[in-house]
Amino acid sequence: MKYQEKFELNSVNAEYFGKKIDVFITSKGSANKVRSEKIKEHISVGFKGFTIVLDSNRDQDKFSASLFNNLNENIENLSETIIIPNLRRFFKQQNYFNIEVSNICIDITSMPHVLIFNLCKLFIKETKPRNLFATYTEPRCYIKKIGVKTDSCLEDEDYDLYEEILGLNYNIDGFAKIKRIENDLLVASLGFEKQRLLALYDKIEPKGGLRPIVGFPSFNPGWNITAINMNNKVIEDANAEGYIESCESSSPFAIYSELKKIHEKNSDKFNIMIAPFGTRPNCLGATIFALKHKGCQLLYDFPIEKNFRSEGADSSYFYILSSFLID
Repeated sequence: MKYQEKFELNSVNAEYFGKKIDVFITSKGSANKVRSEKIKEHISVGFKGFTIVLDSNRDQDKFSASLFNNLNENIENLSETIIIPNLRRFFKQQNYFNIEVSNICIDITSMPHVLIFNLCKLFIKETKPRNLFATYTEPRCYIKKIGVKTDSCLEDEDYDLYEEILGLNYNIDGFAKIKRIENDLLVASLGFEKQRLLALYDKIEPKGGLRPIVGFPSFNPGWNITAINMNNKVIEDANAEGYIESCESSSPFAIYSELKKIHEKNSDKFNIMIAPFGTRPNCLGATIFALKHKGCQLLYDFPIEKNFRSEGADSSYFYILSSFLID
């Protein structure tokens, strides 16, 4: 029997899910406080556990943490320190809870990608909790470079999402390191920034080509078309028009399934290189897939996100990730 693993949070079920959580991990978030705080407000009636607020520095190699009890009292702070190995140490040496008997929930809405990577590795490969959950709130709109907000866009538009790109990392700490061979196959989820995938493709020149994955259904109608338009040059250069696949933009499970299909068809011929440039739920699913499949390599270019990159908050989701805890 296949169990439901994705639920839309609402006033009816939020208390129920809140009661299931012992440790809620979130981030300070961006200037879009409505979106960053929505999950916490949703589950507040039922949730009586600990809250951990994490953040990363600009260079994304250090993190800070604050721990709050069920009365929202600040009981512990960790000043900025290197992510590896101190993120692992922070959780494993906790005096207030034990990971292995706790139900952990990660709100990825505003969580820095580097922390998503490392939290997944910690809870799926190293110290497994009793249950693992995640939550996410969709944006209502993103901000374009000309300062115009849009709920639906079909033309080639530039969005004002990043300050700069720190640079490509072939070997993200804690993930498989694969020796480059002639037959690399690049699988990339598509975002709105046209230069990211183009720069990555030009740099690694994968002999096996490109397999683009676009988020569809997308958060808003037309955003899937925008993502394809923004990445059209590299798709054409790679002759990948016939290889575009789609998966639900708000689901980590959908991209996991899509990656599984690609892996089964191509892993005997190619090194599978995964670049999660799309939505955070898709990034979460791609990260877990890379952790569960040693023959896959996770690539990321670590952009510095702008604070004012989205406005408003749309649907919120609760994901049950516990099936991934099984080896």
